[in-house]
Amino acid sequence: LTNSAEGAAIVDDISIRALELAMTAKYGPGAVPAVPAETKEKRQTLFDPAQISKLVGDYGSPDGIFTIAEKGGRLFTDADGQRLRLVRYESGRIGVQMMLWGLFPISVKELDDLRFSLETVDHQDIIVLHTQGISFPLAKKIIPAPLPGAWAGMAGEYEVMTPDPDLNPQNIVLKVEEKALVLSMEIPTLQDELFEVYFQPVSSSDAVTLGIGRGAGETLRITDIGGHPGLHFSGFSFKKKTTL
Repeated sequence: LTNSAEGAAIVDDISIRALELAMTAKYGPGAVPAVPAETKEKRQTLFDPAQISKLVGDYGSPDGIFTIAEKGGRLFTDADGQRLRLVRYESGRIGVQMMLWGLFPISVKELDDLRFSLETVDHQDIIVLHTQGISFPLAKKIIPAPLPGAWAGMAGEYEVMTPDPDLNPQNIVLKVEEKALVLSMEIPTLQDELFEVYFQPVSSSDAVTLGIGRGAGETLRITDIGGHPGLHFSGFSFKKKTTL
């Protein structure tokens, strides 16, 4: 089932429900309780070897990939170019500290109030965000896998074959990166910034958006357009123009 894009999306839906059940079983009915004085909890910056082994790795969401890395028993990640240090609290949850110039920890209330946990559901490691009494899946750990050969030849520039005056995507490029496929395009009617979507191949012809929850599991499919290689995604068909 999970070897197809549709199967992957179904598994994500099942995983979300399984996560809800697992969290209910762990914390009781209703919702995951907030810890009223979480910001006053004692926190530590050192993680034990078992925690490091569990947390270190790459995580995917529809918006991209982030990496948790270890250095000297401490864990770090980056968000929008800003270095963050992970800390662990007495409750067992994880927090983040901003690192000024990547060296000095500073307090930022919006970050100090966030809590995370790593939950395992259906053999998938999922980072869950807990904030203001609400818990929801944030990202799913990426299991390294070789890139199916067909995708390696799909990198390049594309033109849209199904015009939409309301969206009108332009400068469409598919990049094959070490950890994911990245489809980028400009959509001036929606936003000024470059629009990027990250995918993980699940077969030689299908890839699905990274992560779990809303926006994840959508299919990018290799197609043939009048004898030319093409892609189909979110109702659009793209014909390859050039190879990167």
